[in-house]
Amino acid sequence: LRSLPGDRFDYLLRAEDEVERMWVEQIRAGQAAGQFRDDVDPKLTYRMIRDTIWVTVRWFRPGGRLDTDHLADHFVKLLFDGLATGERASRPS
Repeated sequence: LRSLPGDRFDYLLRAEDEVERMWVEQIRAGQAAGQFRDDVDPKLTYRMIRDTIWVTVRWFRPGGRLDTDHLADHFVKLLFDGLATGERASRPS
């Protein structure tokens, strides 16, 4: 849409920027409150979450192996608990 001539879709770009701003603010607030790790970049973290959600709609099929609750549980588990186990998972960076 950015490459199209004119400003027909500027409202979408503004909305996208506003959504990013809200997410990044909340991640920073969580970091300041000690709820989220402070050693991760808020904007990059938002992009990872956003892209995970955006790509999921390409392959997720209702009625498939996972229902939406199981898919959400899996993503939240990875997001908050990580993938690594053992010493590396608990080692400060």
